[in-house]
Amino acid sequence: MMEEKDILFENRYVRDETCLKETYRYLYYKRPKRIALYALIVFEMILTLAMFTVYRKTEYLLFFLLFVFFSVVIVLGYFRGVKASVRRQEELTGGKPLVVNIEIREDGVRVYNDQSDSDFPWSKIKKVRQTENQILLQTQANLMLIISKDGFTKGTFEGFKDLLRAKGYKIK
Repeated sequence: MMEEKDILFENRYVRDETCLKETYRYLYYKRPKRIALYALIVFEMILTLAMFTVYRKTEYLLFFLLFVFFSVVIVLGYFRGVKASVRRQEELTGGKPLVVNIEIREDGVRVYNDQSDSDFPWSKIKKVRQTENQILLQTQANLMLIISKDGFTKGTFEGFKDLLRAKGYKIK
């Protein structure tokens, strides 16, 4: 356990539905590979609709409907993911709000709450992404550590971003 003086920044937030929606919005709609996939799906939908219009073959209409189906599955996956996370959390906490505490130290990040306590050395953080109200630290195991923009109880959001840059991370 680190001493208080070793803590550079402290962050605290309530992991509620609003918080999870923002995180899931990034995961489902703003990741570069997903954006490329969605662009490809839209292109294919337009292409198959155009081919149906020109050739009047039922197969093209079926392909178009298949792309529509996959698009609906993606959107439903977002809503189901958020609801499942909220339900799991309510089950773990007995319906109480889950307050997440984060300590940012020179050697890494500690995330703890009433249910768990985990340390992540900087060497395990592989990507940093910024959303409207969050910084997401993606670990090598693809966990997303959420840092709330407005949740700093020690240090500042801008100071934390400066630390990330000093450690060699690009904030995208």
